[in-house]
Amino acid sequence: RWGSNSDAIRKAYEKADFELRKLKRPDFYGLLGVSPIASLMEIKKQYKIKAMEYHPDRWSSKDCTDKQRKEAEEKFKQLGEGLEILSDD
Repeated sequence: RWGSNSDAIRKAYEKADFELRKLKRPDFYGLLGVSPIASLMEIKKQYKIKAMEYHPDRWSSKDCTDKQRKEAEEKFKQLGEGLEILSDD
């Protein structure tokens, strides 16, 4: 493999790979609508508000499309994951 023996190239590749993976991660603070310095109480309060907004039961009416339901379900799952990660309980 080209450049595999060069430490500088290997380190640059690892750094670029890390930055790319970091960009693909969801922004849980943005998803919840809180700042990165928000308290645990603020995070939980905002989670409850957002979870009510995207709860699958609210998107089960005939007025909603399948696409809207899927998007709301995915967002609801991400909110739960964000709460779990940010709360560190």
